[in-house]
Amino acid sequence: MSQRCENLHLFQGNDELYQHQARQGDPLYAEFYDRAKSYPEETVFNTVAEGLELLSKQRVVIHVSYNQLKSQFKAKPKLQNQNLKVPMTQNL
Repeated sequence: MSQRCENLHLFQGNDELYQHQARQGDPLYAEFYDRAKSYPEETVFNTVAEGLELLSKQRVVIHVSYNQLKSQFKAKPKLQNQNLKVPMTQNL
C-alpha cells in the first residue's frame, strides 16, 4: 500500500462513495477502496467523535460530511476551539 492512502480514514458507510471511481479504474480510488474493504479496522471509524479522536492522536485526514461535523460541534462546543482544517467540498 502506498503512503498516499494510509492516513486517510472515513466514516462508516462512506466507502461506497469511492466505489464508482474505483470501478472506473482510477488507481487512487481503487487503492483506497480496496483498503477500506480489506482493512476496515485500520480505515473506518464508526462515530464522528471517534474520527475527531483520530485527529487528536495522529496526523490523518478524515472523510465525514459537513453536517455530521457541525452536529458534533453543536453537541460538544469545546471541540470548536480545536485547530482543525475543514475544507468545504461538494459531493464526490
